[in-house]
Amino acid sequence: MNKLGAYSAYQSNAAESYVKNTKETGRGGATRTERSGKTAGSTSAERATQTELNISDKAKELLQQLKEKYKNMDFMVAEYSSAEEAQSYLSRGTKDYSVLIDPDTLEAMASDEATKEKYIKLIEDSTTKLDSIKEELTEEAEESGSEIKSIGMTIGNDGSVSYFAELEKAGAKQKERIESSKEKKAEEKKAEEKKAEKEKAEERLKGSYGDSALSAEKKTVKVSASTVEELLEKIRKVDWSEVKAERPETGSRFNCTI
Repeated sequence: MNKLGAYSAYQSNAAESYVKNTKETGRGGATRTERSGKTAGSTSAERATQTELNISDKAKELLQQLKEKYKNMDFMVAEYSSAEEAQSYLSRGTKDYSVLIDPDTLEAMASDEATKEKYIKLIEDSTTKLDSIKEELTEEAEESGSEIKSIGMTIGNDGSVSYFAELEKAGAKQKERIESSKEKKAEEKKAEEKKAEKEKAEERLKGSYGDSALSAEKKTVKVSASTVEELLEKIRKVDWSEVKAERPETGSRFNCTI
């Protein structure tokens, strides 16, 4: 092989090595595995904390800016490989909305102003849409005796966006409180009909589980969608009769992911 051919081969190998290393390490320097803190037995909270510690200083600064600017949102940085894993992070949120960002996406935002503006606009547009239907979402959830425990969005490392909501249907005592509040606003006839239906349902459940179990049980549903509109539609279609109840005395937990 002549010198020119040997040098070209060297350049090609060097370029392939660089691309491979970039994909494996991302912009933050550490590998994705190292940044994620994914070890046997680690919880979602521990993994998210480890990821935030291992991102670059620029990314940390941007994350802090987002948290300070959008005080009604919980921003989280973590890798996830499934809707269920993403939901485990989002369910930790305590504010109006939870936003889960893949670390590579945050690094891209921190290093490029155009990318940063693109995703900030996406977040703002998404939360504006969620704001516009949140009352509708809440009313429709309460209609079935349930409530929205958390709602949010994820931004993946490929820029894709997904929306999530976690709904919980409480036991008889809490359900009675929710429905009682609604009945005051409804027509008397409709309220009486709903009360009668509720009593019948409670009597059936009491025969199966007893009054204490009825009061303690709860059901949880996790819904995911690619658009806000699809999220609303899926919440409307939740069939609580198909969801298994969780009861503290048995120590069992069942979830239904849609």
